[in-house]
Amino acid sequence: MFRAARRPNAQWHAAFREKVPIKGAILCGTPSAGFDPRVAFLNSGPAVQSTNQRRLIAFPDYETLARTGPDRAPTTRGEWMRQARRIVTFDWVTADGYFAAPDGNLDWVVADTEQARAAAQDISNFDTVLFGRRTYEIFAGFWPHVVVDASGTVPDPHHPGRRSAEHAQMAIALNRMTKLVFSRTMEDVHWKNSHLLRELDPQKIETMKSQPGKDMIVFGSGTIVSQLTEIGLIDEYQFVVCPIFLGSGQRLLKDLSTNLRLNLTVAESLPSGDVMLRYARHS
Repeated sequence: MFRAARRPNAQWHAAFREKVPIKGAILCGTPSAGFDPRVAFLNSGPAVQSTNQRRLIAFPDYETLARTGPDRAPTTRGEWMRQARRIVTFDWVTADGYFAAPDGNLDWVVADTEQARAAAQDISNFDTVLFGRRTYEIFAGFWPHVVVDASGTVPDPHHPGRRSAEHAQMAIALNRMTKLVFSRTMEDVHWKNSHLLRELDPQKIETMKSQPGKDMIVFGSGTIVSQLTEIGLIDEYQFVVCPIFLGSGQRLLKDLSTNLRLNLTVAESLPSGDVMLRYARHS
């Protein structure tokens, strides 16, 4: 993955200098295996539901996080300030610009072995997935239920009857990751490490990007991608363009208030006829 440096905001600098509570108070639970204070920060509103219920407490400064937070928590102010998380999107798209059929299905995807291998390698760069309702339901209907066999494979979601070692790596990673689901209509989420949030709060997402951890990824989820694009929080857009026309379907982005210029960082043709494209925000 391609990483871009990012400077912490003024609020964090002030907190480092004064060692005082950051406005909005990062919330954390009693340290335990799988504990993630970055999610606890988001769980500060009354409309949040979580599959991991914990007593929430506020901690005052970055030194406390270094003692109680995730494995990658920095131990010094300088180490903290060097850390930067990105938000990356991944989407299959058709040659005529759709990311889903009219009914939302992805039956048209032209799967590629090299793309699957690259995805399996890249997935270790992420520890958090952001989902809209529809994409979460699709993923939750498959990935929690696959079983890695003795040969290290799982059913290939794109080729019924086949098994795939690359998708086994994806399954293991996705089941371990923190999953943030933005929905006003869902009543609950049951996939391991999933957290239901009613609203996408830009300030809290921005704060998560400033906290230690790996990058965050968004699969599909056009509404979420549109919102994050509008407020400038997506750092990289990944597309696999499939050699197929649908004629009609769903567009990834809607209702942007202005044009967004991108910089092409990768363009790679694949054996299937797919083309992998990666774009960064224009600087």
